[in-house]
Amino acid sequence: MVPTAGTVGPMVEGATGTDAEAPPDTVAGAPGVGTDAGAPGVGTDAEGSAGTRARILEATLVTLRRAGVVGTSARAIARTGGFNQALIFYHFGSVQELLVAAVAELSTRRMARYRQRLAPVRSLGELVTVGAACHAEDADAENLRVLAQMLAGSSASADLTARLKPIFDPWVDLVEEVVEGVLARSGLEGSLPARDLALGVVAMFMGLELLGPLYDTAPTAERLFDTAGRAAPTLEGLLAPGLNGGTARRPGA
Repeated sequence: MVPTAGTVGPMVEGATGTDAEAPPDTVAGAPGVGTDAGAPGVGTDAEGSAGTRARILEATLVTLRRAGVVGTSARAIARTGGFNQALIFYHFGSVQELLVAAVAELSTRRMARYRQRLAPVRSLGELVTVGAACHAEDADAENLRVLAQMLAGSSASADLTARLKPIFDPWVDLVEEVVEGVLARSGLEGSLPARDLALGVVAMFMGLELLGPLYDTAPTAERLFDTAGRAAPTLEGLLAPGLNGGTARRPGA
């Protein structure tokens, strides 16, 4: 389910008060955090606190994948991780702060992976191949679902929107950097709007996920990448002088 503006706002803004007052809800024996780990006066050393925070973040991501942003309350997160929900407010202050921190953590992890995969890219064809592989990885792991859910939730909260933008900006910057590199090697540096192309790529990744509840977008994504992959050699032949020994044809020429 993709949340609407009317359903997300109350969950994000109101969950803090509602769940903070609810009775602690823990699952005995569930993997994750102990019921008193990191609580005031218990295991508050730096190492223990960092470990507790990490487990809360992981439980939050798992809950987002399972229940979406609407179903990700303090109680639901605590149930997933098997810890007292009071730990959420002790370590993060509010559910919204925790959600932002969890998305930032996921983004940091995936950014490292994407940079590693994109570093060797030297051509449009390679870019499409790597993009398709990374998209498949994130779709299978439901990482895109987490990001898309948070984007949908931000439509009801200006504060959440402001908090998410710095998390998404590095993704647009990364794609722009790679696109500019490919264009430069094609002799077209500065002649195509790399920033606009980068925003388009990120929008496609998120948009396909947002449409997931309505349509089976997985085959569509595969076909789009397949089409782009088959078109890449033709485009490279037209644009890259280094590949065909000619002169690049610039737009409008």
